[in-house]
Amino acid sequence: MFCCAYCRVRLFLLTGDFFRYYIPPAEDVRGEIFYVPYWRFKGLYYAVLPLEVAGKALDQTFLSAGRGFFPANLGFRPQALTLRFASPELTGRFLPSKVPLRDVFTVAEGHPSVRTGPRAFHRAFIGKTASMIYAPVYLDDGVVHDAVLKRPVSSRAAAIREELDSAGPQTGWSVGFLSTLCPECGWQLTGENESAVFICGNCVSVWEISGTDLKRVKFIVSPGGQHGLFYAPFWRVSVVAEGVELNTYADLVRFANLPRTVKREWEQQELYFWLPAFRTNPDWFLRLAALLTATQPQIVNDDRRIWTSRESFAAITLAAGEAASGRKAALAKLTLKRHYPMLPDVELSLKSAALVLLPFKRNGAEFIEVNLNFRLPGQMFPQRSTSR
Repeated sequence: MFCCAYCRVRLFLLTGDFFRYYIPPAEDVRGEIFYVPYWRFKGLYYAVLPLEVAGKALDQTFLSAGRGFFPANLGFRPQALTLRFASPELTGRFLPSKVPLRDVFTVAEGHPSVRTGPRAFHRAFIGKTASMIYAPVYLDDGVVHDAVLKRPVSSRAAAIREELDSAGPQTGWSVGFLSTLCPECGWQLTGENESAVFICGNCVSVWEISGTDLKRVKFIVSPGGQHGLFYAPFWRVSVVAEGVELNTYADLVRFANLPRTVKREWEQQELYFWLPAFRTNPDWFLRLAALLTATQPQIVNDDRRIWTSRESFAAITLAAGEAASGRKAALAKLTLKRHYPMLPDVELSLKSAALVLLPFKRNGAEFIEVNLNFRLPGQMFPQRSTSR
């Protein structure tokens, strides 16, 4: 998302497949520039093992063409250097990618840093994004040089010539724009650079991008009972369970052997999986998902006054489908040691999802949930957006 300097309207960048970036070559490089494609994968990865749910944050790159001639990955360059959009005006020749987008996540899963072997019966990627980064190289006396550091990267001139001859100008790359004006009332939607869901503070509605349009999202605001609160977003997801009876909260209490006595009303209370709607580290994501799923917060009233009182809320940076990818990992977190043999056969099909904003009060460097009284570290929300 960015703001148009002329009309001051926020616009969202869209692409039909994936975003493409390039690393600018050094200014004094002479000769023709060739761009080598690398896939970049970012997201949270979980593997459910016999006695633990292992999670880690991934930011990997891997070569998509010219294997044997160029470095296998870009190292820390994507984090350390400024990446630029590969626009139609970019000159140079581009090596074709030989790993299609549909295979990116499979390749990422096989990376040595995430390989867990046959012991893992379930794996999940959450908040996954794939993009292409083009690294510049050039030929000097038949030797391929890195166009950033101007150092040789391959001396196999004869073999690499055929690879470079396959390079051509980029074609068909385009980035579209979508206005973030509310489809309902025309008000400016609120969001941040990486927001997946946007809020209209005028007509009190929530929207997400669906293709090239905006689609309304069902949402609920949990009452806080006081002013000056901070609201954190969570997805409340209902599922259809196969392989185990998990229809009500009472079913979950019994299956997970939670330390509480089953109440009669829990036999009729629909079970929801609660998952953070914001990006955080893998430990906190799973901890919050397990805590709220075990607690099953009950929202009695829908308190939408936060837009009129200018309360603040965290950016919603995970769409429902992405966050819901962690539902089985959350169930494993709750039941792994008790029901590991059963879990491989359990399927949790997504039925519906609603966005819920939970109220927190600020207490120094912490946020304390008003109704459930659990705490979150302040660094989890470094940027606090306001409702208008």
